[in-house]
Amino acid sequence: MVRVEGEWGRVSGDLRRVNVLPLALLLTWTAAFLVPDAGRCASRVDRLEKERAALAQRLEALPPLPVPEQENAVGLYIGGAFSPDASRWIQIDLGEARELESVVLVPAYVAGKWGYGFPLRYRVEASMREDFAESLVLLDRSGWDHPVPKGPVLVRTPSQPCRYLRVIATRLAGHPMDARRSLFCLGEILAFAGGRNVALRGRVTAPGSAESLPTWSLVHVVDGSTALGVPMRADGGRGGNGWHSGISGDAETLKWVQVDLGEVRKVDEVRLVPARPSDFLERAGFGFPLRFRVEVSEDAAMEKRAVLFDSGERDFINPGGNAVGFPGRGIEGRYVRVSASRLWQRHQDFVFALAELEVFSGGRNVARGMPVAALDEVQTGSWRREALVDGRGSTGVLVDSQMWMEQLAERARGEEEMARVEQALGEARSEAAAREKRNWAGVLVVGLLAAGGWAGWGRVARRRAERGFREQIARDLHDEIGSSLGSIALMSERAARKGDREAMAEIGRLAVEASASMRGILWMVRGAGPLTLGDLWEALGSNAALMLEGKEWAWEDSLEEGEALRELPFHRDVFLFFKEALHNLVRHSRATRVWLGFRVERGALRIEVRDNGEGFDPSADYPGSGLVSMRHRAQQLGARLDLDSGPGRGTRIQLRIPLS
Repeated sequence: MVRVEGEWGRVSGDLRRVNVLPLALLLTWTAAFLVPDAGRCASRVDRLEKERAALAQRLEALPPLPVPEQENAVGLYIGGAFSPDASRWIQIDLGEARELESVVLVPAYVAGKWGYGFPLRYRVEASMREDFAESLVLLDRSGWDHPVPKGPVLVRTPSQPCRYLRVIATRLAGHPMDARRSLFCLGEILAFAGGRNVALRGRVTAPGSAESLPTWSLVHVVDGSTALGVPMRADGGRGGNGWHSGISGDAETLKWVQVDLGEVRKVDEVRLVPARPSDFLERAGFGFPLRFRVEVSEDAAMEKRAVLFDSGERDFINPGGNAVGFPGRGIEGRYVRVSASRLWQRHQDFVFALAELEVFSGGRNVARGMPVAALDEVQTGSWRREALVDGRGSTGVLVDSQMWMEQLAERARGEEEMARVEQALGEARSEAAAREKRNWAGVLVVGLLAAGGWAGWGRVARRRAERGFREQIARDLHDEIGSSLGSIALMSERAARKGDREAMAEIGRLAVEASASMRGILWMVRGAGPLTLGDLWEALGSNAALMLEGKEWAWEDSLEEGEALRELPFHRDVFLFFKEALHNLVRHSRATRVWLGFRVERGALRIEVRDNGEGFDPSADYPGSGLVSMRHRAQQLGARLDLDSGPGRGTRIQLRIPLS
């Protein structure tokens, strides 16, 4: 055999002393089966953890889902199907062509659970024709069974006019009491255009629907009432309860309250927000009248008035925690009055109360802050006339209903995704743990069989690493010391020839830098094995003492003695970064005070160099390679480099190096 001389000859000699073939086969088996297997599991866990973190960040920006409350008027019910694949549909007439911004479906909330009767498969379509001979599909979830939503479902709509909306169930939900039957139920359909719900009290068609008042009815699916309650940001009721009429001993007593809008306006919608006082036991829907009218007029006396709503001879179902809205139908007026003809029973007496009266025109509430008049009223600390138009409910600030409902739909969807990710993450972690146990046996066998040959491989690896580091030290000596000595020689020749004092000062500075560099390089190669961060701190301090002579400087450090062993290349890159930062400071900053930081915090080493010098513009191009060199060192360390400076305000350099 031909002998290879030098370092590779010694390496080949080491390899000949190792039984390479069995070791290679075992390592190949490990790499082919165990490592990829474990890697795939770890990769899946890592991917799911990142997905969970992104979801958590998204959910943090959304309002929480309100605690749902059971309504008296739940929604619409279509039953009687003996096959889950029977098709059922609900259709809403918006009254005129609209360019919708979004549609929201709210599932029925029954017996403390969302999604009663919500279809497993369905479509949402829009059309200009009542018979849907031509239609546009807004949402298609008819391909497979979908989980029951735990809140509203958001449907994005294109900018295309439509008059009719239809929700088509293609696979029905099972009946909770009869396994042979299926049903289709829905709590509410909202269609937003121009910032308001244009489906409110629209005409509903639903073949086979059941009327079972007060719970189920066609009109309940467009009454604006859901188990989510009033669109509101809770604040604990700091603004009071609302407005309260005078107390009567007879339910059949007339009471009224009205708002002056200041000028004649086109009324798009009138919304009544029920009171929910914190100082009364039966709070939801407090004081909401059983029979009432909503009227609009151009004169305060209501001599000529248009009626938006009249409950007539039938008691209105108490809305509980929900607002009650009535479309304006294009009526114009300056005064809006709500007249109650049958009052709500409090104890042995009767009252009329509201938390807020809102009047929407042109997409905004034009009643807010306007004058209020009433037939009679109770004025206390929590019941005030001006509280009827202060933009608040009894327990919080009223918010835009469209944005609120869309955000809640996003929240519900995000929480469903989070539950899916949490489940998948748990399964992935269990699978990874099981695979890790199975793989340990194989790893143990490989480890035992490879132990005999590992020592030889270790010698080869160490010899190569040492040779590479020696070559790196030689380059450092050449670059750091050789450059400084060359500059000193040139300066000396100049000083001897011209007697240049400035050149003599430069020689002194270069000599100090060369000495500091030499000490640093000698520190890196002294001793054996890895150095601690404490050793690194001492080396940086010694370097600073040499290079900052004549300046006022101080350490700000936080480090436990002997903390965190690191290999030599790590120390080398940190040392050279620090030296380059001080070199630039001494050469260019004209600083008189310097602060140095060396801290270990939150799993990272933070090194800081700060001065009170002239500063500079970091975005400008400068001759030399100082900044380029520091950025390169930071990249080598996988660190984050922050540089803050500006003309006349000093410089701050911070390097944050992860220690994991």
